[in-house]
Amino acid sequence: MRRQYRSLGLLAPALMLLAVPAAARGDFTSTTTAQTLSVPLTNTDWGPEPVNIPPGIPLINPNLVVPPLQFDRFDPALGTLKSVNVTFDYEFDSKIQLTFVNASTLSMGVQGYMALAGPNNETIFAPQVLPSFVNVQSKTITSNFPQTITTDQHFTGALQTNLTSGSDLGLFSGTGRIGLRIGSTVPVTNFHSSSSQGMGVATTLAGATVSISYTFVPVPEPTSLVLFGLTGGGLCVLLRRSRRLRPPLSLS
Repeated sequence: MRRQYRSLGLLAPALMLLAVPAAARGDFTSTTTAQTLSVPLTNTDWGPEPVNIPPGIPLINPNLVVPPLQFDRFDPALGTLKSVNVTFDYEFDSKIQLTFVNASTLSMGVQGYMALAGPNNETIFAPQVLPSFVNVQSKTITSNFPQTITTDQHFTGALQTNLTSGSDLGLFSGTGRIGLRIGSTVPVTNFHSSSSQGMGVATTLAGATVSISYTFVPVPEPTSLVLFGLTGGGLCVLLRRSRRLRPPLSLS
């Protein structure tokens, strides 16, 4: 019984050593510091237009083009890229001005969208979850003409995704930078007056902040590989030693 306890005592240090050089076995990941870039609140519409936006939502205005946001690609020398983590914080500032010239009810509604696209012109997020807003205002005035009523609403939100497909990982890996483009538009604007007189004006600003980080399996350091080799060899020595300590089998 004492010899069995001694064998277990010899195995315990080896098992503990095997748990040390985890980097050598590649069973953990690391994440780079997030890169964050922003587009300030800007008059819509601006583009360019990603290819998989739902029909009827143009995102191009040649006079309002926002330059792509430039992010550093993942350096393959750091290890094996597992996912690209993208966070998309967005905001809309929607202002509606209704001007009355007689007793009437004026109504106006606007609806806007935003999209984030890669250099392949495909949106990072699915069209079904694109940032959007709806602002509808209706007012009735019966005196004090002319009169203008202004309503300002602010809409904010955030989207997050992890890109893991081989094509996406290849797109974000390598040297240099990758440009992500943002498009924003207000394609729906409706105005109605009960007296067929009056005016409605809608102004929409849009802005966004994009953050990107990379999750990867680091390249094992040389010291970790040496430790892994030593622990493996040490375990073999301990196992052989424990076998010598076993009592011979009795045939009687």
